[in-house]
Amino acid sequence: MSVGVQQAGAPATGGQPVINDLVLPYELGPTEQRVNVRFRLFLMRCLFSSISILIMLGLWVWNTRFRGVTNYFDEPLIRIMYIAYGAITLLTLGTALGRWLFERRRLKRVVGRQIACRVDRNGVALGDLQLPWAQVDGFAARTPWWSKLGRYELTSGENRSRLLTDQLPVAPSTVENAVRVFSDDQVRLDTRALDR
Repeated sequence: MSVGVQQAGAPATGGQPVINDLVLPYELGPTEQRVNVRFRLFLMRCLFSSISILIMLGLWVWNTRFRGVTNYFDEPLIRIMYIAYGAITLLTLGTALGRWLFERRRLKRVVGRQIACRVDRNGVALGDLQLPWAQVDGFAARTPWWSKLGRYELTSGENRSRLLTDQLPVAPSTVENAVRVFSDDQVRLDTRALDR
């Protein structure tokens, strides 16, 4: 875990340095892992779909060539079965591909960036959004109903920045305490919605 902390020149009583800010880099590991998992799932879908298509083609060849069925697709039930299977196959393949591409794009957006979150006496920065404390309308950590991934959300009027909680190398409670201390209790990071 790499957490950058800048220290003031003079140590406080007891020899402890004064912490002026909390600087957190992007934690890429969980996002890279999700990209790899999504890619493997997409490959598995491709493999199973290919096997199923071969089975369906085999049934068609067996019925038309060896059983002499000339009106194989004239049977409504057969036609519906093939159309439903094709639609389901395309839907599952498209969903698996979309999830993989989405995670890959999410990873590409943060690769090479140095600072994911910075909290100091002047304000807070999350992703691309940097705000003084007076302009912060809301700072929350929540888990949306459609996802298992928690995310931070910093808002100021129409401006909004989101970051997954696992993209920071510390627990949300660490960020919550830093926000409370450095903002002099002006802003609180609400983490209650993470546990739903």
